[in-house]
Amino acid sequence: LRKEMSKLGYKIVEEKVIYEKKIYYVIIRFTKGHQKYYFMDYYLGPMVRKNNNDYVNYLSTTKQEILNRLPKKYIFQYIKNKFLIYLLKKELS
Repeated sequence: LRKEMSKLGYKIVEEKVIYEKKIYYVIIRFTKGHQKYYFMDYYLGPMVRKNNNDYVNYLSTTKQEILNRLPKKYIFQYIKNKFLIYLLKKELS
């Protein structure tokens, strides 16, 4: 969503992460404008990256669980998830 909205000429003004009934919800507010984003900005959100370690930790744990259950024949997904886990742990430190 973040990447597509950026392509359409919108930038992120505000993001909030809400945890309710064991589910995370990310609320994003966009306005017209352009801003440069990096991969992790698109994946996590530029404001979520700075403010919400619980959500980042949740994503890291979830990706690790997926990686543990992934059959070995899905090597591309294995590498992709391994890389995302690395980036998420880097965000936490």
